[in-house]
Amino acid sequence: MKNNNDETPITDSAYLKEVERLRELMKDDPEGVMPELAETLHGLADGYLEDEIYDEAVKSYAEALLLYRRLSDIDPVEFTEDTATALQSIGDAKRALEDFAGAEDAYMEALGIFRALAEEDHDFTFDIGSVLTSLGYLFEDTGRIKEAARNYSDAAKAFRDVEDAPGLAEALYNLANIQRLFSDRHKEAEKNYEEALVIYRSIAEEDPDGLSDLGVVLESYGHLQRARRKFDAAEKAYTEALGIFKSVAGGDDAFTLDCLVTGRNIGELYYEAGRKQDAERVYAENIAQCRIEAGRDPEGYEPELGALLFNQGFLYADTGRPTESVDILSEALEIFKALAATDGLFLQDVATASFALGEVYRDTKKNDEARKSFNDAAEYGRKAVEHDPDDEVAAGVVAEVKNELKRLGK
Repeated sequence: MKNNNDETPITDSAYLKEVERLRELMKDDPEGVMPELAETLHGLADGYLEDEIYDEAVKSYAEALLLYRRLSDIDPVEFTEDTATALQSIGDAKRALEDFAGAEDAYMEALGIFRALAEEDHDFTFDIGSVLTSLGYLFEDTGRIKEAARNYSDAAKAFRDVEDAPGLAEALYNLANIQRLFSDRHKEAEKNYEEALVIYRSIAEEDPDGLSDLGVVLESYGHLQRARRKFDAAEKAYTEALGIFKSVAGGDDAFTLDCLVTGRNIGELYYEAGRKQDAERVYAENIAQCRIEAGRDPEGYEPELGALLFNQGFLYADTGRPTESVDILSEALEIFKALAATDGLFLQDVATASFALGEVYRDTKKNDEARKSFNDAAEYGRKAVEHDPDDEVAAGVVAEVKNELKRLGK
């Protein structure tokens, strides 16, 4: 945990002792001690937020906010900004707790204060952009996509106005993601990704810590070009992203989850472009590496191993190798079932893997095995929809199973 004003490490116990000391001093000199106590509480809350102890973060931010409100009544010029900053921080902590209504209230109040301050001091436009970005994330979290897009767009305008490149790049990237995923405004998404990429490249040139962000944006840009079937552009973006992730991991022979996910994306790209031999090669290389990583860290890597095995099994089925397909799809299925036992997010994967296995059995005239796999797919598809009523993929599996069972005569 770090002090709110500098980079000096300080322990939780030291912060707490300081808070208690200042509370005692408040009894004799409230106005004199109040600013330091508010600042220390805010620093304590920052540490809780960083350590993901969100309940305690909210409590400490709220106590600091009460003090800043009192101080603002005494000296609004000095402490109104601190009040708004505390409100934005409370919004961050409440969003992490999924108290979305409380987070929105805090953000909106902070936004109103910063807008008023910006009328007197243009520099506060930066803070307006920051809160608008936070609201964008909140609206994405709650499925209010149009509002998220509007806030990201307004944030980009604010950051552009104060020439804050990192804030502008983040807002443009978030806006491009929405345009790619939730609309057909792909030309606008392309423009926003490309402007964001210019900025992220510049940041990474000055600070290598920015390389990971550059890799993430390149991968998203690759997704866009792949969706537009611009396979050469997508491959170029994915390949550069993979090189960055390997560099960050420690070199060409180093692998992280980012490397493996990007490798899988390259394999999927090759498959969609009809380069099935290249896809098979990439999948095989990534499966081999992912097995090693999953042996070291099952929780971190088994989901990716399951995804890679599923893709390879699907490819085997498509290229006339049913025996190999059954073997590898069955392995993927077992991984997904184990994951689904503790995390409902993987129920959809069980359903889709079971359905794919059923298709292979159907095509090889193993009808009893096909029926069992299709029935399993329907069962897990229903469970997935119960877990997430908006899961259209799982609902589609359930509907398609009915058709397959009719074709099989039962």
